[in-house]
Amino acid sequence: MDRSNMGTLVIAKLCKELSGTAIDALSLRNMNLVTLTNTTFAGLQNTSLSFLDLSHNDMVKIEEGSFQWLTRLQTLILEDNKIKHLTKDTFQGLKSLKKLQLTKAVGKSHTSAKIDDFSFQPLSALESLILQNSRVQDITKHTFTGLTSLKELDVSWSTSLKNINNETLASLAGSPLRTLNLTGTAIAQISPGAFSVFRNLTTLFLNHNFISQIFTGKEFEGLDQVRELYMGNNYMKVNLSSTSFVNVPNLRVLTLGKKPYSQSFGLASISIQTPAQPHHPGSQQQQHC
Repeated sequence: MDRSNMGTLVIAKLCKELSGTAIDALSLRNMNLVTLTNTTFAGLQNTSLSFLDLSHNDMVKIEEGSFQWLTRLQTLILEDNKIKHLTKDTFQGLKSLKKLQLTKAVGKSHTSAKIDDFSFQPLSALESLILQNSRVQDITKHTFTGLTSLKELDVSWSTSLKNINNETLASLAGSPLRTLNLTGTAIAQISPGAFSVFRNLTTLFLNHNFISQIFTGKEFEGLDQVRELYMGNNYMKVNLSSTSFVNVPNLRVLTLGKKPYSQSFGLASISIQTPAQPHHPGSQQQQHC
């Protein structure tokens, strides 16, 4: 039913007509759903809907409890909207949700959106959260609290983290996170132990940031399972030493390079300070510099 431009009231009536059916997937893209109310999807309560696509709707507001009827939903796509505010009750009822796609969904080009503390707490089954290219005001120590099943988090190009310490992403301490994407989040400094809560992490993206520091190795404490570390196209100076990667013994892929045209943009230079016998974690590690 994509591109029907039906609006919220008509969609609510449609959902009532679908009550009791065997519908499993519903796509409502480009349908002028600017606001979701807590009755829009009430008619779907007696269905087994597992997939819902609400992308490209210029959606601004989601009333608290709008999704409470969709207890069996596993995938929710909200890509390309303009949602202004997420609260602790926005995703109420989505106890089975495994994937939440919010690429370009939160905020708009020059206006940031607010994500309240505990906004994602109802999503205890969520495994993948994609916030790529959204406009998020702040990430606090309780932003991601409650995501006890999360394996993938992508906040690339969506917020300004600046200095990462052991409290920045503390709300993910209880998550079995395996992939973390912090590309383009304006990181300038990484403090010792900043990633220490991520004992299960295997892939870390730190591309396109402003990191300017000497990596002593303490910055990667706790990342025993990391196999892939991406730090290419950094806009400042990265200094490496013989101990820089001592806490990532399973590292197999490392990128530190720049694109061919990057010098004209003043992208990072890399300084490597090594003694006679530098440390090389992993016998098959690939380094792309």
